Amino acid sequence: MNTRGPEEVQKALNQYPNFHIISRDRGYSYHIVATECYHIADRFHLIMNLSEAMIKELKRKIPMYIYISTNKTNNVINTEPEESIKEQNEKQK
Repeated sequence: MNTRGPEEVQKALNQYPNFHIISRDRGYSYHIVATECYHIADRFHLIMNLSEAMIKELKRKIPMYIYISTNKTNNVINTEPEESIKEQNEKQK
C-alpha cells in the first residue's frame, strides 16, 4: 500500500477475507476498518508506548531539580528550593 488512509486499508483487507490477525503500528486507519480482526502490536511499538507512558509519569512525580543542603551541620536534603526555581518545577507539571 502506498497510503494508510481508511479507504485504501479497507480495500486491501477485502482482498484477503482470511485475515484474522493484523500486526500493526499505532496507525488509526487499521483500528477503524479492521474491527473484526485481532490486532497485535510489534515489540518496537510496545516499547515505544511503554517508554512514553513511563516518561510522562516520571515527569509528573520527580521534580526537575533536587536540592541538597550545603549546610555542614545538618546534612539534610533541602526540600524548599528558592522561590523562582520552585515555580519552574510547578510549570514542568
